[in-house]
Amino acid sequence: MKKIFSMAAIVAISSLAIVSCKKEIKETNQKQETLPVVSSEMTTGFPIVNNPRPATDYLIDLLDADAEKINRQLYEMAIVGSPIFKNNTFNQHIINKARETNNSCVDLRSFVASTALRNATPEKAAFDNLRNLVNNADLTHKSKNPDQLEVVEDYIPAIFVANAERANHTKQPIISSGLYVNNELSGVGDFQDYIVVWFADNDGNFSQFLMSEETALTTDHPIFIFDNAEEEATLRPKISVNYSIPPVGKNQATAWYSSHEYQINHRYDNTSRSEFCITGAHITENGSVQLICRKSNGTFDTWKKIAEVHKNNVGQLRTQWEQFCSLKTEVEKGSM
Repeated sequence: MKKIFSMAAIVAISSLAIVSCKKEIKETNQKQETLPVVSSEMTTGFPIVNNPRPATDYLIDLLDADAEKINRQLYEMAIVGSPIFKNNTFNQHIINKARETNNSCVDLRSFVASTALRNATPEKAAFDNLRNLVNNADLTHKSKNPDQLEVVEDYIPAIFVANAERANHTKQPIISSGLYVNNELSGVGDFQDYIVVWFADNDGNFSQFLMSEETALTTDHPIFIFDNAEEEATLRPKISVNYSIPPVGKNQATAWYSSHEYQINHRYDNTSRSEFCITGAHITENGSVQLICRKSNGTFDTWKKIAEVHKNNVGQLRTQWEQFCSLKTEVEKGSM
């Protein structure tokens, strides 16, 4: 499933619960061209970056025809469905649903099938057009994993709420199809991990621009991404876990973990570099979950980036010492 700014890594360590996810993201119809670039007069409350190229340039994927097929369909859904998000009518419904699911996604099939939701928007034509696209979507993808080349993955259309836990339902939503900038193209080399988004002004007119990872991780405007999701994960209820920062206690001399070798065997997007990250937590004897991934700023989180793998190094064994989990304080362990 394509998730904004997510990770590609699998690591197993004793006494840790480690999981991972991956970032999966020719000219097409000209509907996109009717959406203007961002106006200098538009007030968003968050940083905006003009898109130097037509968004359709980023849809091409010469290495993965199925990925391109999926991206084109999600892109069209975002374009066709954007009018129904001219205001925050659906924010509360979508955010609440996303907060209940394991992958912060809302099944678009159920969304467009709801007569009550259709009647809640004056943009009924757009709603019906989106429903037609959703009901006829083909989001199958033949795996590019070297160990699963014959596996056909079958996804469902969904709305992924990238900031579900902090999204403010009273604010205008940011809409995207999760389309990443192909920073190998001319003029966009500095836009690694930027996605194309749309945002409506007070008059309901949409502007297109780029959004960075930093903005996505800090804004409380709901970020609604038209996504290809795993059905099982979308239907699975989210388990509530109370995280706590590990206290300084005994056995601290052994309470840290590091890695040296790493390797990825497939590019997970069309950018020049793929991120290799670790996610995990420490489960104590009494079952409580504690954060262990210390970021460079000294704070704890559920994940940490280990390295970026250039496209020329895919399939190659790489080496880099990196302490990714620590129960020590910065004073005890020193700077990372």
